[in-house]
Amino acid sequence: MVEIEFPIYALTGLFESTKIPTGTRREVPGSAIIELGPMPVEQRDNRFAYDAAPILTMFVHIGSDVAVGLFTAWLYDKLKTAKVRRIKINRRSIEVTPEGILKAVEESIEVGEQ
Repeated sequence: MVEIEFPIYALTGLFESTKIPTGTRREVPGSAIIELGPMPVEQRDNRFAYDAAPILTMFVHIGSDVAVGLFTAWLYDKLKTAKVRRIKINRRSIEVTPEGILKAVEESIEVGEQ
């Protein structure tokens, strides 16, 4: 599984919906499954604000039949449309380029297999 952190304004483009509860899953090009992680919680003045943090987490389930290049090309197009410049893949900051995303996802898969 690959963890991707992205700005909230890219959410509706990635999941192609305006109502996306935590845990929503969707199959995307390349046969990968994306899943919206828990919404961020930020504590302020001993009160919790569920909408304070602008970064969300998405989990990508990648099986052996996933076409990684097709998935990362789709992801790049969605992020580019939302004008996202940087994301985090498995907590590593990545510039949003086709090559950067592909390399980071492939490295994450290799680490997960070890």
